[in-house]
Amino acid sequence: MAFLDFVAAGVIVLSLALLPISISSYRRTGNAKLLFTVGAFVAFFLVGVALFAYEFTPDADPAGALAAIGLLNLVVLALLYFATLKR
Repeated sequence: MAFLDFVAAGVIVLSLALLPISISSYRRTGNAKLLFTVGAFVAFFLVGVALFAYEFTPDADPAGALAAIGLLNLVVLALLYFATLKR
């Protein structure tokens, strides 16, 4: 399952790289909608951590891991929706 390792590492690295950019953008503009993108990148980081935890836990429940990762992905989608929602 080396491919899953690369996917999880990619998610973690990319989310941690984009997190300070979104925080900096929020500080520069003061636009509260950018806080939703900050939350989305934090949730993406948690997805990567969950993938790693599933990969390296010998007794991991595949259904539970899939449910947790799916729920985190729904959180990401909701946060990105609220970030782009127009009033």
